[in-house]
Amino acid sequence: MEMENKYISRYSFVTGEVVSIELSGDIANEIETFDRLEANAARRYRYHEVYLNAANDYSTWNAWAASETDEEIRCSFEKAMAELTDEQRNLIDALFGVNPMTEKQYAETLGISQQAVNKRLKKIRKIISKFF
Repeated sequence: MEMENKYISRYSFVTGEVVSIELSGDIANEIETFDRLEANAARRYRYHEVYLNAANDYSTWNAWAASETDEEIRCSFEKAMAELTDEQRNLIDALFGVNPMTEKQYAETLGISQQAVNKRLKKIRKIISKFF
């Protein structure tokens, strides 16, 4: 006997009323797939954001960000990026760009170990931290 996949969606209205709708079959499968993909994308984004900023103390980062103007931040960013080699900029783009890769995936494209990519990333963080 094949079990049918079910999905319960709950909607809360401003009036306080809560309505539950049970979906089944293909619609439930599509919604669960979408939810899983969205959660994975959010997890990857959080991982990369925290990973890149891991060397920074968030309390000082927030104080710094609040005191800087957008123009000053842009100038600092441009100076930091100018200090990096093309290879280092390519690494940042690959790991944190539009279609981010994992360190392992990037290592495989270069034919090096994931640890080597991690070491390169640490070096980049050290260079960038001078500007922030």
